[in-house]
Amino acid sequence: SVDDSYTYGFTTTNEVDATVPKIISLQPNINQGDIDPTSPIYALFNTYLKASTVNSSSVSIWPDPPDYSMWFSVKSGDQSDFGLTNTPGVSSVVSISHQTFISKAEDGHKYNPVLTQEVRSINQICLFPAAGPTSNPPENSCLGTDTSKPYCCNGVAQAEDCKNSQGVILPLKL
Repeated sequence: SVDDSYTYGFTTTNEVDATVPKIISLQPNINQGDIDPTSPIYALFNTYLKASTVNSSSVSIWPDPPDYSMWFSVKSGDQSDFGLTNTPGVSSVVSISHQTFISKAEDGHKYNPVLTQEVRSINQICLFPAAGPTSNPPENSCLGTDTSKPYCCNGVAQAEDCKNSQGVILPLKL
């Protein structure tokens, strides 16, 4: 008789990875102008994300003003999946592909990418309070340490939901 069993062992520790997801870098940067209107948007994170939490409900993009609907597609992976230059400290990347942006010079729009607290690390830790790249002045930055300001709007920590130029809360509920 042939023995078709396979046995192996492993060990665990009592260390818990409680790393809170933080956006390390954005491409394009906050309020950056003259971007390629066809290039995807990237958010680079400090920890591994649970892929099932990165979807069109937790990650979206909205034209401002929101006078037309636009398509977008959301993916997650690592830097090599998207052909990005290796940035130290980055574990996961969220990519938003989209239709061609309309230039403001051609009566186009400002565009608002939105990532909600539904985005979670592989250990189910959510993006709350929001933490992201340093703003100017740095004391207004979204450091993820002030639970009274859980929203990060254009790099600035806020107590209230992010809004578009018409004062409508993002993400829009259609």
